[in-house]
Amino acid sequence: MKLLIKNLSNALTLLRVMLTLFLNYYTINYFSKVLIPVVLTFFIFLTDILDGKLARLFKITSPLGAFFDVVADLFYIVLSYIV
Repeated sequence: MKLLIKNLSNALTLLRVMLTLFLNYYTINYFSKVLIPVVLTFFIFLTDILDGKLARLFKITSPLGAFFDVVADLFYIVLSYIV
């Protein structure tokens, strides 16, 4: 069970990276449409909250998971700023 939750926590972080890519792609190509970027941003923030909560709740935190989370956050910030 812990392995499943641990993988789920990292999968949520990976999902956040993919949502970031899609958000910025969509923003570049459909700049005037705002509904989808707002929804994607909401899901990015939600996955950021959930992955940490799951890891702490089930006591499966790891240095690699923490590093991956910070890198995903930085990726979102930098890529969104560039776009």
